[in-house]
Amino acid sequence: MRRPRPAFVHLFAPLLALALGGCSSGLDLDILGLGPTVVLTFKDIGPKVVPNEVEDDGDSKDVVIKSRATYKPSKGSEVGLNKRMKLKSKVDGGEASVATEVEMTGNVTAGLRVAVTTLTGLVDDVTLGFIERRAAGAGPIQRLEAVWNADIDGFTMRGFENGSPAGTPIDLPGAHEVVIAILDGGDHLELVTGVPIGDDIEQLEPDDADVADLEQEEGTESATFAFGAEGLDKKGTLWIGQFTLEFGTDIAAGEAETGIGIALINGQQYLEDAQQLLDAGATGAGAVSSMYNLLNNATIVMNDGWSSLQTAIADETLAPWTQGVDAEKNVKTALGWVFPASQDMLAEMERGNASIKKVKSHVKVGLQKVELAIAQIAGFKSNSHGKLEKTLDLTIK
Repeated sequence: MRRPRPAFVHLFAPLLALALGGCSSGLDLDILGLGPTVVLTFKDIGPKVVPNEVEDDGDSKDVVIKSRATYKPSKGSEVGLNKRMKLKSKVDGGEASVATEVEMTGNVTAGLRVAVTTLTGLVDDVTLGFIERRAAGAGPIQRLEAVWNADIDGFTMRGFENGSPAGTPIDLPGAHEVVIAILDGGDHLELVTGVPIGDDIEQLEPDDADVADLEQEEGTESATFAFGAEGLDKKGTLWIGQFTLEFGTDIAAGEAETGIGIALINGQQYLEDAQQLLDAGATGAGAVSSMYNLLNNATIVMNDGWSSLQTAIADETLAPWTQGVDAEKNVKTALGWVFPASQDMLAEMERGNASIKKVKSHVKVGLQKVELAIAQIAGFKSNSHGKLEKTLDLTIK
């Protein structure tokens, strides 16, 4: 999906450039100057992992929802597309929706895939999958629908704002799977769609077709998101997958969370760069020096985030949905791996050695744990850390 350029300046980019100095780095400081984009993609969008709930529509038994059903057209997918949320109706007129519980403030783009695998129970111009952005405080609701159109054996995309049609409908003939997304550009919201042509949710044909471009009202920066299906007749089935949230480091899941999140994202970026050095098979004194700098800087910024997180927990200033205690444990674990690795590299420098291989496992675990903590600071949860690690794909662009 096309991402709007962040409107804020990434204030810690000069510090990042100074800390890296002349070391070999894969970080693009020009991009960082605009502010990085955090992308959270969930392979499992059930309430045990993502903080959401099935909404009460007066009939909780009309649609059976399975959060990780086998989606055969994507068999063998490396990014988890072979497991999706399945909504199957037991009656005519079945509908169900799922809404996130976390209220996010800032420029947040949300998107997902909607698909059908059988025509049974699909009603022409009635059956649909949707995504909504719901502004806090009974604010405006933007909605993008993928409506089944039997005449074109595909979907017609329709936009709405507060229940009224918005923009221009787009037909996608022959499409049995589509991406629907709401892009937040700061002062406007774009309802975009396309047919996925790969595992990446951004690989679309046509490239980001705009259904509607809506002006965003002032004071509506905070919102939750919802998705679901409507108009399914008996045995009608709709599949939803690859729920994705994108946001800059100005995102506020809560006032205390923003500063903590920035520190942890910084740490993740240093560790990501360290992983790139390892993947490239870098050797020599320069590689050891660069690795030390990256791990040392990661330790410093993550320790700042850890300290702030401990204070927020003690002062009870975190938002109610923030998984603060679990995040604190994961940051502590990350530091427990990364700091010793930095000292190992310092010792390697002093001995004149040229290998960075000994910190391979340290960097891997550090990345896993700090990425998990970032998701938990944003409110995402799981009864099992292992399950969340497996279902979460975090990237920073």
